[in-house]
Amino acid sequence: MNVHTISEWLKFLEPAPATADGISPTEPPSTSVFGTYAERLRSEVFNYLVVTLPNLLEVQAAVPAEAGPSGRDTLLQIFSLVPFDMFKAAIESPTFQIGSDQARFKFAKDAIELRKHTRTNGMAEETVVLAFGGGNFGGSAVHVTKKMKKRPLWKVNA
Repeated sequence: MNVHTISEWLKFLEPAPATADGISPTEPPSTSVFGTYAERLRSEVFNYLVVTLPNLLEVQAAVPAEAGPSGRDTLLQIFSLVPFDMFKAAIESPTFQIGSDQARFKFAKDAIELRKHTRTNGMAEETVVLAFGGGNFGGSAVHVTKKMKKRPLWKVNA
């Protein structure tokens, strides 16, 4: 697993998409063939995304702007391809160390903006919230949510 192959691993792990009528296909996703090993594989990919990749790309290190694409930019591109459940878990994970809570919030906000352009499903809206106060109890102060978009209400004037 490396920076260049992580997108293929993510595609392999992603469950089969729903059909046009919103019903999941009857065929199980390819990872279900592997049974308990699929969960272990997901765990390894998650650990790579959250712990190994930020360290490899030196996301916390300050890089001059003229040095070309930074590790943060590469990490943003990768996180724009991650399925939502894994994206949410990664951003909210205490092991995802890319700086302060504000830096994590900014990263999540930028990643969600990129995800808007890469995802074709416009039915849901992803948002990120930075929580203030001491109620986190070891968890993250950054929370990612996904909600369904409401249908536009058309008003008819008579």
